[in-house]
Amino acid sequence: MSSAADMSLPSRARAASQARMALTAVAAGHELVDDGRLLMTEAVANAVEHTDGDDVRILIRHDERSGVLVCAVRDNGAPLSADGGDNRDRAAVRDCERNDASTAALSESGRGLQLIEELSAQWGCEVDATGKWVWFALVPGAADPDA
Repeated sequence: MSSAADMSLPSRARAASQARMALTAVAAGHELVDDGRLLMTEAVANAVEHTDGDDVRILIRHDERSGVLVCAVRDNGAPLSADGGDNRDRAAVRDCERNDASTAALSESGRGLQLIEELSAQWGCEVDATGKWVWFALVPGAADPDA
């Protein structure tokens, strides 16, 4: 059995709070809620910053049997222009496409992807012509044993 949420949230700062509440409702009382809330905040804040649309979309799924929590956040960023557009945006898209959070960690912002990479069992980014999805999966007991 699993619980899920699929929501569109306004691309405003309060979207992160709304996403955290949705995640808490979907995975109430589960050991992964705190990490999930932290990573969801980072992913939604990133989406709100980079969207050209009025909203961001979140998907949350918690498998109650296995305990796996999967979250995805979509922003509707403008497609890259033919002349290459903003170099910073091109680099972010390139890093996202390679699922490379290490480059983002060196920049003034963008540490959210590094946090997602470090705390999740798996994560990824899918870019298309109208935006991108950032997703992550948390698995019970998958924490770094050296932590």
